[in-house]
Amino acid sequence: MQEGLGSPTGLSTEDSRQHSAIAADCLYQNMVRDLDGSDLTRGEEAQIGVESVVKFTQLILDGNGKQAERFIDKMIADDVQANEVLGNMFPESARLLGQKWVDDECSFVDVSLGLAAMHRLLHAFSPLLTEEVSLVEAQPIVLITPIPGEQHIFAASLLGEYFRASSWIVHSGIKADWSTLVRQVSFDYFDVVCVTVSHLDKIDDCFGLISDLRKNSQNRHIAVLAGGPPFQENPSLTSKVGADATASDAMEAVEVANKVILSRA
Repeated sequence: MQEGLGSPTGLSTEDSRQHSAIAADCLYQNMVRDLDGSDLTRGEEAQIGVESVVKFTQLILDGNGKQAERFIDKMIADDVQANEVLGNMFPESARLLGQKWVDDECSFVDVSLGLAAMHRLLHAFSPLLTEEVSLVEAQPIVLITPIPGEQHIFAASLLGEYFRASSWIVHSGIKADWSTLVRQVSFDYFDVVCVTVSHLDKIDDCFGLISDLRKNSQNRHIAVLAGGPPFQENPSLTSKVGADATASDAMEAVEVANKVILSRA
């Protein structure tokens, strides 16, 4: 379990572990922080604080999708960058949803519906990212996938939107099983594969998947990025699973991938 997340009363160890994954669901960055009133965004120009995260999360929990959409519209009208909203507020809101379940403030269904609503909002606002992310002239191809069997796919969805905004051709492995992913890289050419991992206990699977993808890849020089909470807590895992690099968030993942493409041009 991630530090700071308690176990709901009556849950087995496995159920508790699955619950923690919900809190980590969309964390493609290091989001294990206390809601202590400090800024929740990175960098000197952080614009989103705890109050905004809490308000947005409550709108999501209340099922006020239209109000949540208007809330985002107002933030962007007030010159908050789309990257701040999608890349920082959304992950913090997902973490808070998980914490509220831990604290018995909402149900599993509430969390599931909340994440579904955030998926819809992510898709609606992702076109705004195009103006903010760095573009590449060519259209490289990326395969983005969670470890097969993962139920927590927001990170992969978020990452895909960032790559699309940067003019990449994106293939999703969200619903693919292990053999399908291996078959896909053997038949289709990919410049980069991104693998997201929500749990430390999935690290061995991550190593096996990356190994199989490299062995069967049509591109013998395919680059592999790995991300998720385990890599934030221990970056040395990146080389242990056979990945070329990791990133602290979706924006950085695109930047790293773009550098790989440019270095091989």
